[in-house]
Amino acid sequence: MKKIFLNLFFAVGVLVFSGALLSACNLRVNLINQDPYPVTPGESVDMVFQVTGVSDSDCGTIRFDIQNSFPFTVDPGMSSVRTIQGGLFSKDYENFWLVPYTLRVDEDAKEGDNPLDILVSKSKGEGKILHSFDVNVKDVRTDFEISVKNYNPVTKKITFEILNSGKNNIEALSIELETQESIVLMGASTNIIGSLDSNDFTTAEFEASAEAGNIALTLYYTDITDTRRSVDETVSFDPAPFILKSKASQGSSTGKYVAFVIIVGGIAYYFYRKNKKKKEKHRLLHEGRK
Repeated sequence: MKKIFLNLFFAVGVLVFSGALLSACNLRVNLINQDPYPVTPGESVDMVFQVTGVSDSDCGTIRFDIQNSFPFTVDPGMSSVRTIQGGLFSKDYENFWLVPYTLRVDEDAKEGDNPLDILVSKSKGEGKILHSFDVNVKDVRTDFEISVKNYNPVTKKITFEILNSGKNNIEALSIELETQESIVLMGASTNIIGSLDSNDFTTAEFEASAEAGNIALTLYYTDITDTRRSVDETVSFDPAPFILKSKASQGSSTGKYVAFVIIVGGIAYYFYRKNKKKKEKHRLLHEGRK
């Protein structure tokens, strides 16, 4: 009799425990979006998480807490903690909770996957679960080296040489030059170049009158995340070598022109003298026959 009672007690206990398991709140968290992907150090990233199982009233109050740890911090205008009451979802709707965040990424964040920790808890029963998600970080920016390749003071054309000295290829590169103290623009202020691979170079020509000094330019480009970026660059310009080159070129052109005129004149004089002698010979022959 005692054995039967013990077995019955054990069976009831198993049923109660099983019922508790079946009705226990079971929350699952997934990262469903990172924008941009990858994110650049020093910039912000939008993250969207999905929490399933929130329709269970056994959860009580559900708490979602981003753990601020290097290299991530929650945007200052946003709380790191979100809460929702479990069991309030209609059967006609999906059994999940979308939780969006904007995070700041530290300038010194390492490239690659960086772990982001999230603590999810509930007010009913036991359960604080720490979830970790990888956030991809990569510096998609690039660097430039710019110099003045040529300047013609006669035609008022200045040519810049632009090197993509960074490690990333870029698209839709354009150069903007405005009138400033050392340069007066005489034509279009923007030169559209297009794509420029890493360690490759291109040129951009503007119509302008330039003097010695610093020339400020702005470069616009699109990175691999389709983000439009701008970089301000300054070029130190000395027109003296280009002016000397232009004068030497003009002197050379003048010398060539003079030499050409002398040669043409000499040839013309040669044929003139030859033709004159020929006419004189014919005249003498004609007079001798008489």
